[in-house]
Amino acid sequence: MSCHLYKSIWMLVLIFTLAGIICNVSPVNARNSSENADASQDAQKLVRKVLNARKKLQSGEIILEKTCFKSEHGEDEENIRTHYSMLFKPEMFRIKKYYTSLNSSTVSASHPYVEVIWNKGRTIRVPFEDRFMVTDIEKQVIPLSSYGLFQPWLLGICPRAISLLKNFDFDITLLLSDKATDVVIVSDFYDNQAVQKLSYTVHEEGIGYHEQNDIWIAPHMDYSVLRSESVSRYSNDKIIKTIFTTKPKLYDKFWFSEEIRVVEYVNDIIVNDEVVKVVKAAFNQSISDLVFELESLDIPTGRQVSRDGTLKYWDGQSLSDTYIAPEVDFTNSHSNRKRWGYILALNAALCAYIAFRLYVQSKKRHAKFNSEEEEPKK
Repeated sequence: MSCHLYKSIWMLVLIFTLAGIICNVSPVNARNSSENADASQDAQKLVRKVLNARKKLQSGEIILEKTCFKSEHGEDEENIRTHYSMLFKPEMFRIKKYYTSLNSSTVSASHPYVEVIWNKGRTIRVPFEDRFMVTDIEKQVIPLSSYGLFQPWLLGICPRAISLLKNFDFDITLLLSDKATDVVIVSDFYDNQAVQKLSYTVHEEGIGYHEQNDIWIAPHMDYSVLRSESVSRYSNDKIIKTIFTTKPKLYDKFWFSEEIRVVEYVNDIIVNDEVVKVVKAAFNQSISDLVFELESLDIPTGRQVSRDGTLKYWDGQSLSDTYIAPEVDFTNSHSNRKRWGYILALNAALCAYIAFRLYVQSKKRHAKFNSEEEEPKK
């Protein structure tokens, strides 16, 4: 009997102990969970304000230079500067790109001039083996990202939009991972500017991955991102750190990044250092849709055009299946007339110089011949 009594007492003690733990801990866990949920919602609202500010840029022109001082792709890219000239409006882009050496203004022969147009699901690229390429694809997909086709208004928001220069959607995951935990927003100062500092972590225990992110956002600069830091730690002790900084500037009434820099470290060693400088930026201007058409590329008559893999020829106004030989008219071309004028002038100058040199040499020979005839007489 006493044995059953002791068991009953121990059971009651255990029940009350567990009940006490549940009563004491559950409110704390619930409170922490509620605070994390509130912080996550506040972070999403803050990031949406960043994206909505850029959505105000409906159209515009941007000219920029991207310099890679140190690249993980090898030393060949260290002395190359990439020049971009961009026009854009909703669902339309036109981007020209060419490369120059940092030591000269000569266009790099190994990285030729490229121009890409994206027009509501259709891409046009030139040159490609001395051809124009036209491709119809789904509107949701933007190809040819390796040729510099990207959404210009996302520059200065996140490191990926400069390092990869490819298409990204207006999604909060640009700045806030959907796996974010330990989300915190605090008021802070960066570079003498009042900012909102957003911090969060990403854990993936299964693969031993940990990521810490800190983003400094300036609300008074229309929610411009001034700086972001990301430190990723892997199970093999590899640590990747990315530091992203921008210098916002007010263009008319729109804030946009005038200078952007991304520095990437692997175990404290710099593997990539890129700087983008905006030479010109103008937004919400009237841009004709014709700028984003094939006809606007000034295609020479007779040039091959690859249309979805089928070769066609440009007849001066449209695509044709029949080859048309290009017309060469030197007499009516102002640029050709000037070019031939320079050539003829140079030839004339060269001929005059040669004639003068021959005349001088002839005079010297005559003088020498006369002096040799006079010497025997003496």
